[in-house]
Amino acid sequence: MRSPSGQFLFDAVLVMMIVIFSIFIMTALFTWRYRGANRNAPYTPNFAYYWPVEILIWCVPAAIIGWLSHHLWGSTHRLDPYKPIDTGVKPHRSKVVGQFEGACGACPWPGVWACHPPISSGRQGL
Repeated sequence: MRSPSGQFLFDAVLVMMIVIFSIFIMTALFTWRYRGANRNAPYTPNFAYYWPVEILIWCVPAAIIGWLSHHLWGSTHRLDPYKPIDTGVKPHRSKVVGQFEGACGACPWPGVWACHPPISSGRQGL
């Protein structure tokens, strides 16, 4: 069984493949229909608007976005950030020792105040 986030990613890619495959199919159909040797294809140089094509072009991606947002909302609310992750593997504990680098801790050269000038404490000198 997949995790909720993995399942959502799989479903999202699957739904987006609808758009990808339809583009490949339409590309093949358009190149076949409007090829130079096809004398039966209508020539319409003043073609401006056709509402069924507009609905198809805008509604399919909008429906996909709506579906993805609906499922993302549901799967996000099913995840519990306070639930411990049970992987069956003992957690790795490491001990880390930091090295003091420079006067501010961020400078690569020891004893250099190039990154951040010292804050005056009322005394002269350092």
